[in-house]
Amino acid sequence: MKVVEVIKNYEKRYVCIDEETGEILDDAQGYGYKNKQKAYSAYNYKYGNGKKKQNEYQEFWKEHKDVAKFINRFYEMWFKEIYRGEVSDEDLIEEIEKEFNINISKALLKHYEYAFKTLKKKSNKSK
Repeated sequence: MKVVEVIKNYEKRYVCIDEETGEILDDAQGYGYKNKQKAYSAYNYKYGNGKKKQNEYQEFWKEHKDVAKFINRFYEMWFKEIYRGEVSDEDLIEEIEKEFNINISKALLKHYEYAFKTLKKKSNKSK
């Protein structure tokens, strides 16, 4: 895959193409991406397991809401110390491991809000 520059409505845009066949793989629904980095990022997200990882994070946090609540309490309790850099994510991960005997990564920790989100499709059905 490579990203090539195209001109659309007098603006530079970028699309992802297959190097061997020249087939357009991703063109941002016909608009093209504003820069190369956005085109690479979108391609990686769509075809490089970005969606799969997001779904894994969502599933983990739906099953571990108690850990997410613990994280909220930790952030509330140590707010000032976190701001000053005295308490870090590593400290939080260590506390989670002690409390729940679960080892989580920093990437997973960044997405703990999934425990509190409901999918729009589900919430529309309940109305």
